[in-house]
Parts: sequence; structure tokens; C-alpha cells
Amino acid sequence: MPVAAALGGRRVRSIWLIGVPESARISEGGKTLSRNGLIAIAVVVVVFALVGGFLLFRGQGGGQDVTINLDVRGGTMEPSAPSAHQGDNITLTLTADRKEEIHLHGYDIHFDLEPGKPVTKTFKADRTCGCEIEVESTSQHLGELTVSPR
Repeated sequence: MPVAAALGGRRVRSIWLIGVPESARISEGGKTLSRNGLIAIAVVVVVFALVGGFLLFRGQGGGQDVTINLDVRGGTMEPSAPSAHQGDNITLTLTADRKEEIHLHGYDIHFDLEPGKPVTKTFKADRTCGCEIEVESTSQHLGELTVSPR
């Protein structure tokens, strides 16, 4: 039996509006949508926004506290290939045998070193990289900090 015949000859635009009173419907441009339909659409949009935000920002938290000690002597650095993961809180301490400015590329952090005096900087590993560590004045490559995805 056709829907219109079952409803006593009334024409129905959408089957899902059956039983929804006329006062609960919103009509614009010949299209009818129930208040419940609008609420359902709003809920779906909010859920998508929350899930998208979670997926976008999940890699930026929950890291470990990582301490890295680097010793620069005679133009070399030990260890020469320190590593961490994205989201980690890195505490990087450098010590040198002479006055140097050491630059950590990728995070653009500078260490002004005096002989035998450690300098410590702490930062959030908010991006992945193979970040070069160099003597700023001579561009001498000392090593590379690798920050990998978690």
C-alpha cells in the first residue's frame, strides 16, 4: 500500500517526518527538516570535530622526560647522534672545552658556552626532525638530534 494511501491521501515529502508534528518542522526553500533532524546533524558535526581534534593533537602530548648530555671537545661532540620522540620534554645540557656558540637547528636553540660550564635548555619536541647541531661561527657540523614520531 502506498504511503500516501496509508495516511488518508496526504502527501509526504520524507518518510522520516511521519509522525513529526508540523510545529516541529523547519522549512526553507521547499525542503522540510524536523527539529530532531537538525539536532542529529549538529551531533554528527560535533562528533566529527572532536574526533578530528583528537587525531590532530594526539601526537603532541604524553611524551617522556628525556635528558641528553652532550660534550663538545676538540671540534667533536659525544654522543654525536642523540635521539628522542615527538612529544618528549627534552632537557639538553651541553659542555664545551672552549668558548663556543652551539646551534640546534630545527628548534632554533642557541647555547652560549664557556669552557667547562654546562648550559642547559629544556624544550618540547613538538616536531619530528633530523636537527643538525653545529658550531655557529664556523658552521662546523657536530652531530644530529633525531626526533622520531611516537
